[in-house]
Amino acid sequence: MTEPSPPALTLTAAIDALASPYAMEDFSALTGASSLVVDLRDTAPAADSEAAQRAQLTLAQLACPTIAIAQPSQANGSHAWSALFDVCLEDETDLATLDHNIRANPQASLAMVQLLRHSRGLSIHDGLTAESLVYSTLQSGPEFATWLRDRKRPSVSAAANEPAVNVIRDAETVHVTLNRPERHNAFSAEMRDAFAEVLQAAAASNITALTSATTITIDFNDNNNFSVTLGHNATFANPSNPTAGQTGSIFITQDGTGSRT
Repeated sequence: MTEPSPPALTLTAAIDALASPYAMEDFSALTGASSLVVDLRDTAPAADSEAAQRAQLTLAQLACPTIAIAQPSQANGSHAWSALFDVCLEDETDLATLDHNIRANPQASLAMVQLLRHSRGLSIHDGLTAESLVYSTLQSGPEFATWLRDRKRPSVSAAANEPAVNVIRDAETVHVTLNRPERHNAFSAEMRDAFAEVLQAAAASNITALTSATTITIDFNDNNNFSVTLGHNATFANPSNPTAGQTGSIFITQDGTGSRT
C-alpha cells in the first residue's frame, strides 16, 4: 500500500513546527517525517522576526529533504523563503513521486541534500572531494546494495569492442576523443588506462636532442626527456635547474663507430 505524501504546511505552521525542540527528530528521513513540505503559494514572505530567523537556521539543518511548493515567479526568488528549500515544485503533481523515492532511499536522500547544502560556496575541488566522500559512503550501505541487486544488467554493445579513446596525431598536436557515447563518456577504469597511455606516449614523444660533446649538461628547464647520439667519449654533468620530484629519461645511442663511454 502506497503511503500518502506528507501534508504541506503553511509557512506560518512551518515556522511554528521548526520552533519545536523536537523539530530535528520530527523532520528526519530516518526517525520522523520523510520530508518537510511547505506551501508558499499565495503567502506573503514572513516578517523578519526572531522566530522566522530561528526557523530558517533550523530549516538548513534538518535531516531530511525540504520541499517548497511555489509559483514559478516565487521559485525564481521573489519569495524570501524559496531559495532556502532543497527542492521547489510548481504544484503537487510530482510530490507523490518525489516522496516515494525519498521513502525508498532515505539515506541517499538525506546524504544528497546535506551534500548540496554543504557544497554551497565551496571551490570545485572541495565540492568534488565532498561528493566523492558521500558517494563512497553510500556504496557501503544497504540502499546501494539493493539498487545493485535489482538494476537491469547492461547489455554488451558493439561499441565495447572499440577503443575507449580515439587518438589522432597532427604534427605536434594530439587529438584525443572519448569514445563511449552510449555511456555519456562516463570515465571508467578502461578509459582512464587508455587516456594514461596516450599521455605517456605524448610525453615520451616530446624529447629534446642533445649535442654530443665531451661534457654534456642537461637543463631541466628545457624538457624532462632527452636523447643524444654519442660521437665522443662523454661525461654527463650535474643537470641544471632541477625541480624536486621532477623525473625524466635520457636515451643514449652509440654512433657508427661505437664503443663510446
